[in-house]
Amino acid sequence: MPLPPAGAKRTPLDAKCLPYPKASSRAAPAPMQRHVPWSITTVRFLFARAIAQELLKCPYCGRVHRQKRY
Repeated sequence: MPLPPAGAKRTPLDAKCLPYPKASSRAAPAPMQRHVPWSITTVRFLFARAIAQELLKCPYCGRVHRQKRY
């Protein structure tokens, strides 16, 4: 394979500019997704909050939490 001329830029085949598809006005925009109460992220935050409330002190600042009133 011969070398390209000095100063010539070569673009890999994968990086060539491809035509952008034209948007049509036929379809309505998709509705925004709202909060899902049982999504993995929401449940993860709920677990983290429950665990943090059971700790005697804050793991970051060391502040002692108030005693719970049952």
